Amino acid sequence: MSDPIKMTIAGGIATITLDRPEKRNALTAAMWAQLGQLVDRADRDDRVGVIIITGSGGCFTAGADIEEMPAIHAMPESSDGYLGSGPIDMRWGL
Repeated sequence: MSDPIKMTIAGGIATITLDRPEKRNALTAAMWAQLGQLVDRADRDDRVGVIIITGSGGCFTAGADIEEMPAIHAMPESSDGYLGSGPIDMRWGL
């Protein structure tokens, strides 16, 4: 399975691409965590002045992957992790 999120850096721009077009780039819990890690890595990279988050296959994202929802809701940490806005909240300072 290929990586569902890819990041490239060129010309001061970090482009993070959600690459799961067969699911309209629906975010799994693992992807949500990876997105936060990539945004953090780009933020700490002195070469990066702009971060763009995009989706492949003509769609940005359908949102959360609903096939994971029963398992996610059973996790005690779900109320403040995957279902929250962690990766987005931590970047307001950009």
